[in-house]
Amino acid sequence: MTRPPSPISKNQINKLGDRLAKSDKIDLDDLKMLEALLADAAAAMAVVEESLIELLEVQPFTSRVKNTGTIIEKLRRDRSRLSSIRDLAGVRVVYEMTRREQDELREEILEIWPSAEVIDRRLDPRSGYRAVHVIPVVDGHPVEIQIRTHHQDLWAQIAEALADVWGRGLRYRGIPDEPETPIAPGEQMSRADVWQIMRDLSETIDQHERSAISSAVTRKPTRPKRLSVAKWRAYLDQQKRHKSLKREVESTEDSVQRSLERMHEIVARLQ
Repeated sequence: MTRPPSPISKNQINKLGDRLAKSDKIDLDDLKMLEALLADAAAAMAVVEESLIELLEVQPFTSRVKNTGTIIEKLRRDRSRLSSIRDLAGVRVVYEMTRREQDELREEILEIWPSAEVIDRRLDPRSGYRAVHVIPVVDGHPVEIQIRTHHQDLWAQIAEALADVWGRGLRYRGIPDEPETPIAPGEQMSRADVWQIMRDLSETIDQHERSAISSAVTRKPTRPKRLSVAKWRAYLDQQKRHKSLKREVESTEDSVQRSLERMHEIVARLQ
């Protein structure tokens, strides 16, 4: 199901954004125009949701349209043009998947929207945030599809929770407000210390997910049909390496999980 393009032109959208960014008091007509723009974005998002349900057969995603307060804050903070904001509407797909499966899902989504923009935050992380974003334009409106692995999503949720307490600069500049402040009275650990742990954890997760070791674990050595001494020795060596790789992956997985749980505990103490 498609809708006609928005009757609001790009020039009108940008002028609206300029007024919203500069004015201390929002004009009622401007507010109505912004709400109309968001309604169109929501309709485009519904089209994306319908296509994703058909592709994935289940609904492992959430969706949202930015609220007016968040948009105005972004316009003022980043001096963005309203027409250039690509995530007025967004859908988040989260799976327990490997890096390869994440790439495959991206390609399947691109088969639906071949001209969609792709932003790979795994290669170009923002303040530690990693994911793959696919941004199709539907009925004239961009809809941001975030594809996250389970660990990428847990990390992002913790980072968002910290940003809610320590300021949005944590997300956009990578620095918490008052970085040397202890995380709680009587604590020696500072906000900067916690955020450094988060940055290190982001790197660990990325290395773990993109490592060839992860895929190697799923491929057990093939037992040779002809039991020559050379082939049998090679098979035993491969089997030994496979077991060693498996232990290494499991150890890294446990370490990542413990670190995420530790961060969750810290966030819980702040709330």
